[in-house]
Amino acid sequence: MAELHVIGELDGASGFPTHSLYCKWSVQVEGSWKLLSGVCEGQTQVDNPENEEYSVWSHPIDLHFATKGLKGWPKLHFEVWHQDNFGRNEVYGYGFCHVPTSPGHHKMNCVTWKPVGDWKQRLRSYFVSGGPILRNSDIIYSGTDRYKLTTVAMGTVHLKLSIILRSFDKFGIELSSKGKDLENEYHNVEANFNNNDNVVEQAADLINVIADFPDPKNIGNKNDVEPGNLLVPINNISESYKSNITDNKIAKT
Repeated sequence: MAELHVIGELDGASGFPTHSLYCKWSVQVEGSWKLLSGVCEGQTQVDNPENEEYSVWSHPIDLHFATKGLKGWPKLHFEVWHQDNFGRNEVYGYGFCHVPTSPGHHKMNCVTWKPVGDWKQRLRSYFVSGGPILRNSDIIYSGTDRYKLTTVAMGTVHLKLSIILRSFDKFGIELSSKGKDLENEYHNVEANFNNNDNVVEQAADLINVIADFPDPKNIGNKNDVEPGNLLVPINNISESYKSNITDNKIAKT
């Protein structure tokens, strides 16, 4: 059987409205996947930084899987909770991400969301804390009934994972590193964008890199790359934004 090693840590979280956060996490697999060693779920400590917006957990993750196929590739899902001064716990966000399909070291960001209740629930949450929570956590990663929810964006969970693949080639499975190469190229251009005064040219380069990512609408075709390599840090760039950058570049020349 092919084997997958996932070694790393749940680094922390940022972008949440308050401190005193902890995270419940678990891994979900389907099909012929089997967990050989490691713990498939866990919970971090409560971190309450005094002067920083970044909550640090450094929670270790060490998983070893075996499989006969790619169906049901492992997914990590998270529940971020806030604990107030009275020991009351309130859910601050749900989120999930696929385990990367390319070997090597990966820095991942998982954006979270939380459901919004009716006006009575919002009023109660404002005065006495608390809020609506999901009855079934499967909705976090399945998305079957998620269209029924009204949600609001919350903070981001940060992970550092190292992926080791073994014996996949014996089963005729070739996992390309193209997605990782594009991800690295994106981060290089983004760094230049932040440190360069020539904003118009750098923005155009950034759009060109993003254009190289596979179109998610084509998932299912035989020439597709792996789902884990389709994660794009910028999910949407409007056509008007692209045209404005192009017009500015032409005007400058």
